[in-house]
Amino acid sequence: MIKIFYNVVFISMSILINFIAIVPNAFAEEEIRVKPLYRTTIIQVVAATDEPDISMTYAIKGQDVFVDCLIQQVVLNEEKVGATHQEGEGHYRLYIDDVHIETLFTKSFVIEGLDSGEHTVRAELVKNDKTRYGVEDSVTIMIP
Repeated sequence: MIKIFYNVVFISMSILINFIAIVPNAFAEEEIRVKPLYRTTIIQVVAATDEPDISMTYAIKGQDVFVDCLIQQVVLNEEKVGATHQEGEGHYRLYIDDVHIETLFTKSFVIEGLDSGEHTVRAELVKNDKTRYGVEDSVTIMIP
């Protein structure tokens, strides 16, 4: 798939909702927090696909990691988690350093509380019935 990234950022709204997960950090005494974001960010022009796909972009600001996911051919639907699979519906799982941190239903989120150093952030598309689509993306980040 060909991806063209424009360095134009449009932020129409950046509302943080109360944290949805506090997970003990297995590598430190601090806690990792994941907060959904509702905003418009980087415009991406991508070739159309008929198959489910997910790709991540991110920005590090201090110790916080702001992540945006481009999800194609899957509508995120929290109400149907655990129900019979409907093609084109689901959610995604967030892993940090191969540890499942949260199940998400928004395309943008912020990760707080990561220790300094290198971390792998992975997002995996999942069907309503909690089986995998077999599609994921991961990025390696460096926290100062």
